[in-house]
Amino acid sequence: MLRWLRPARPAARESVHDASAAATAARWLGTLAAECASRGIPLPPVLTVEVGTASVRLQLAAARPLAPAPWLTAHHDAVWTRRIETMDAAPGGQVPRGLTAVGLVDRRTMLVDLAASGAPIALLGDEADRLEVARRWVDERSRAPWSRGLPIVLVDLAELATDNTVEYGERQLCNLVAMGGEGFAIVREPPTGQAGRAMLEALRAPGCRWCVVIVGAAPAHWTFRARPDGAVTCEVFPAPSAVPDAIGAKR
Repeated sequence: MLRWLRPARPAARESVHDASAAATAARWLGTLAAECASRGIPLPPVLTVEVGTASVRLQLAAARPLAPAPWLTAHHDAVWTRRIETMDAAPGGQVPRGLTAVGLVDRRTMLVDLAASGAPIALLGDEADRLEVARRWVDERSRAPWSRGLPIVLVDLAELATDNTVEYGERQLCNLVAMGGEGFAIVREPPTGQAGRAMLEALRAPGCRWCVVIVGAAPAHWTFRARPDGAVTCEVFPAPSAVPDAIGAKR
């Protein structure tokens, strides 16, 4: 099913959901991880991936000047690019388990690592529309080979339950996130009280790879809005030169 991601402001970019996109981007990220490891270069914090017919473009959460050839740096080292024809059959390495396809941008596949937010992600819009987006994200987490075994937790959202999800209470989820590690959670209301504060603190920790999506209004670094026509508006993707400050992702 196709979904349109239209800009919330003129500077944003139009995008179409492509459910098959993540596999292509995952192959690129896996290859990058293997290349960095073999050359002793730290793996950069990849925030978004755009894959076109001729090249791939990585938008980083923090600028990194050392890119293994044939990767090239751009936009003050906050973007790495590479030509498609330079891809070989070398085995890949680790892929971010929060990698999620959000559509096409200028005919290039766009994906984002939702676990890089460092704070809850707000999903706004009418209930039926935002639940459809949440259901798609749960399905992708369940099917993607790189997120196999990733905990998928629902809080007060039994209508999204599948064989691959578990239903927890608010306090259970907060305690789980506070322990660190990685996972994917969708909740109806933002957690409150001491447990909620502990969860927010844990999400900001560099080693925490949990993605917590709140299906409703909530303080968040990243906000998606679902619309009745199937569109999703989002301001997560600023100009590459503004990535480190404008997005507020974990470094």
